[in-house]
Amino acid sequence: MVSIGAFALTIGVLIVIMILFAVCIKLPIYIFFLAVIFILHVVLGSLALAATSKYDGDIYTVVKKVFDDYVNNPQVDDKKTVVDIVQQDFKCCGVEGPQYWNSSGFKQYPTSCYKHNSFDNALYEEGCVSSFEKSIIPKFRAVGGIAIAMTLVEGFGIVYCYILVNSDPEEWQRLLA
Repeated sequence: MVSIGAFALTIGVLIVIMILFAVCIKLPIYIFFLAVIFILHVVLGSLALAATSKYDGDIYTVVKKVFDDYVNNPQVDDKKTVVDIVQQDFKCCGVEGPQYWNSSGFKQYPTSCYKHNSFDNALYEEGCVSSFEKSIIPKFRAVGGIAIAMTLVEGFGIVYCYILVNSDPEEWQRLLA
């Protein structure tokens, strides 16, 4: 998304320079590039919006795998660190809640399940899957919405450039004078 924006900015600056020096022959090329960027934004925006419903099951699978890897190898510090970071950052406990640790055979909850990182009975009640979804889904929607909104501006640019390409060259000279 950022690379598309940088590409659009570069093309826009080049076209402004061309317009300032009355190089109106290059305007159809700009229309072409703007149309390509328009299509990319529509596709990326649609994919981001579609991802909000598609990845529900995938998020569960990935989070469960991470937690199950830790349960199967609790001695490996890297896996414990990952689980602790996830639980602390997303303020969650277990895959679908604290009961995950009970069903996994753990005698006590990891310290990262507690709100103050100490065994003080203040457990996070929300599971990490739902916490992660609440965090990531709005971001996908925002990216999709912004990409679709940008197509409106690009659409106006395409129409305006088309009008300029089909306008009288004498009018160009009058505008630039």
